[in-house]
Amino acid sequence: MRKDNNFQDLNLPTPDPSLGVVEAVQIRNSLLSTPQSIKYMRWISEKGKAFVGAGYTPYKSFGQEYEYTYDFDCGLHPIGGPNPDPDHHRVNSIQKINDRMYYRGTATASVGWTKLVKKNNNKEEASLFYEKRLGTVGQEKLGMQLFGLRTAFWFNPR
Repeated sequence: MRKDNNFQDLNLPTPDPSLGVVEAVQIRNSLLSTPQSIKYMRWISEKGKAFVGAGYTPYKSFGQEYEYTYDFDCGLHPIGGPNPDPDHHRVNSIQKINDRMYYRGTATASVGWTKLVKKNNNKEEASLFYEKRLGTVGQEKLGMQLFGLRTAFWFNPR
């Protein structure tokens, strides 16, 4: 995640003011998710099924890493003018938090179509899905909301 110049809105670990002015923060979450879902399928044609699905995905956190980028001299050259090389006086600092917590996850709803393919009873599947957070994740209490298209190819090994 990258969010510039508006760090007061996030509950981030305290930056080190001795390193300069914070320009950017990159947040990395190490998470394990275990999606669980159910589908109701109904034959619509000889080769196709329509379905609706619902699911829940909890998350387990294994830690977070915050990489702060500081402007050490606020863009000024040591002689006093603008710095011709803006990356020359940037400092990066990494803070790690090992929170190892379970978080309420997301709820998912989907609607789609499964089509049988002649060869080996394989299946092609496509669905529209909506995923909404049930709680927040991490120290900065971020949530997510997704809408999209999922596709799959189900095959039978010989």
